[in-house]
Amino acid sequence: GSKVSVKAVLAIYNETLQLRGRVEWIEVTEKGYPTIAEVIAMADETEVTVQGTVSYVAGSNFWIQDATGGILCYGKNNGLVEGELVTLSGVKTIYKGSPEINNATVVVKEVGTEVVAEPLSLSEVLADTINGYSTYLNEMLYFEGVEVSRYEDNGSYITPYITDGGIEIALYKWDGVTEDKFPVGSKVSVKAVLAIYDETLQLRGRVEWIEVAEKGDPTLKE
Repeated sequence: GSKVSVKAVLAIYNETLQLRGRVEWIEVTEKGYPTIAEVIAMADETEVTVQGTVSYVAGSNFWIQDATGGILCYGKNNGLVEGELVTLSGVKTIYKGSPEINNATVVVKEVGTEVVAEPLSLSEVLADTINGYSTYLNEMLYFEGVEVSRYEDNGSYITPYITDGGIEIALYKWDGVTEDKFPVGSKVSVKAVLAIYDETLQLRGRVEWIEVAEKGDPTLKE
């Protein structure tokens, strides 16, 4: 898929035209890489080099996306900024149910454009599946008019949940999303990356990605 410019001598052998030259006469103008969808379809433990836009960064975990899909990457994030276009290498694997590029090493990063979140409903996300998993896995999505349904305290951290009236999903480790700011019953719009851990879907993101349309009344909490 790479685009190149080539200087060569046009030759012929047994009535078949051919080009003769050397590697120094080839100039790469646009390097080809597999798409993220193609990487996801590869066998585990395949070494890959891929290009995509950074959609979300969480420590050693970060997500990249292109027009065909998104994928989780694990490795040194090298100070990545969301919206940067990166080329990275690593090993394609599956971690806790998610396609992943392990030992992800950023080769090149350059200015890109912010990933545009696709507006969907929670029901649409869970209904559209391949091999039992959402086809939107590891992509940036946007949910409008969902409701904060509850908060769950596991002793280490408190996890908020949102619902569209039928489907409920966790906002995993969203610092700053607290019950005093977003009471149960609040109507919100959420931008997030759809992730998975041990076959349970979750949303990854940050408090700045939540917009309150209608704040719930904490006095009505049961």
